[in-house]
Amino acid sequence: MLDKIARILKKKGTLFVSDFQYTTWWSKQLIKLMYVFFGMSTRIAARQLAPLNTLILAKEFKTSAHLFRKDGMIFSKGYTKINTD
Repeated sequence: MLDKIARILKKKGTLFVSDFQYTTWWSKQLIKLMYVFFGMSTRIAARQLAPLNTLILAKEFKTSAHLFRKDGMIFSKGYTKINTD
């Protein structure tokens, strides 16, 4: 999906992402509990968080804005596509 977004987003376009991340012992336990709940109720296959920041930065984006909540466990980031020309 990131390949397609990187391909179709205009140069200097912005991608906004909100997700959870592990920051403390309790955040890891809470996120694990959420995966158990959603796994049972929706049969979602995922069992852990993907390293979104690393994956997005590898697609020639840079962080342009960020906001963290609940000790950093919930984050929102804006990523700007780097002009590669």
